[in-house]
Amino acid sequence: LIFPSVFSIAERKVRLDSQQDDKSLYVLCRRWVANDPEAIEEKSRQLPMHPALPPPEPACSPPPEPDLSSPTPEDPSNLTHKELLSQHKRRFEKIRDFESSKRRIRHKRFATRLAMLLPPQTSSQES
Repeated sequence: LIFPSVFSIAERKVRLDSQQDDKSLYVLCRRWVANDPEAIEEKSRQLPMHPALPPPEPACSPPPEPDLSSPTPEDPSNLTHKELLSQHKRRFEKIRDFESSKRRIRHKRFATRLAMLLPPQTSSQES
């Protein structure tokens, strides 16, 4: 036979049973704050259930990698400052475009799921 133990701590009561070893400290503390040692866990305190999200669209092939090979000579010290800067800008633009296309593909894949999770945009949020 197992006898429940009700302890009084700072004029509040909490029940500790050996059968309730699976109860977390958080649950015990919540019962202690409520000062109700006989409290039964309410299922209504759980988060509201949302409808299941549809699966994401199948992944499509990623865009082709940009050609980042440099048409410059082996020795960049022969290049002027403006030439080096323009080469770096072209390289940066290729990489930026590639990453943007990957991001657009990812957004398109998960758009229906995002629309279900995010609140609808009002006209003031769109601008």
